[in-house]
Amino acid sequence: MNSGNIDFYTISHRNAKIYYNLDKPNGYYNYFDVLAEAKEVHKDNEEVLKKIEENQLAFDSIMNQRKSRENNLREQFEAQNIEFIKHSYLVRNHVMYGKNDWKYVVETMYKMKVLFEYCNIKETWEQYKVSEGRTFYSPLEKDNFYQSIYEDYLQKNPHYVIQV
Repeated sequence: MNSGNIDFYTISHRNAKIYYNLDKPNGYYNYFDVLAEAKEVHKDNEEVLKKIEENQLAFDSIMNQRKSRENNLREQFEAQNIEFIKHSYLVRNHVMYGKNDWKYVVETMYKMKVLFEYCNIKETWEQYKVSEGRTFYSPLEKDNFYQSIYEDYLQKNPHYVIQV
């Protein structure tokens, strides 16, 4: 159930300039390549090298925090038989920036799993729209519909209630 790791080690040309004093063309670069280039370019400037090393330590600390959050989510997802979807907005923002409590992320991703795997929510939603004779619904209306389908399913299938 491993869908690959989140790429923590890509930095923009802007950050290469800000933190490693490198003028790079617009784009994204491998962190380790930028770090090696910065150390080579500035090898004769002790002050700049010191700043690069300080930034490297700060970056490593951030990367360790991210990896810890990713590992925790992976363990929780595995325990709930949830696929780790690294490109999920919710997953990525938790891992990269610590947004939302991990329990919220697990519960929400579990809910999506139940809705899509067991409730056929896409088809159910389309059928609902046809039965109501409307094609436009606000995001809140759609969320409420999804929530009601989820709650109904769990009420009929209590063994699917998540325990985190």
